[in-house]
Amino acid sequence: MENKQKKIKEVGILPNASFVPFPYLLMPMMVREENQVQLVQEVISKKRELSLFATKSHKKKPGFDNLYSMGVLGKLARFSRMADNSIR
Repeated sequence: MENKQKKIKEVGILPNASFVPFPYLLMPMMVREENQVQLVQEVISKKRELSLFATKSHKKKPGFDNLYSMGVLGKLARFSRMADNSIR
């Protein structure tokens, strides 16, 4: 029996209350919160992936207990930096 090691990646988590992400779905999104803008800028600069999770409630602050347990691994296809420092 061949011993195959699974590769584990560390990726950032981008919570989202405005849509539920699905695999192979290309969709526009706006990132305004400073910590999320920093995550997206890091993903852009290093050409990395990020994970997208829908939030259970948009009224609560994002945290692991407010995220659904299933998310998707995503890539940024295109982006624009806006004048107010948000990313679209």
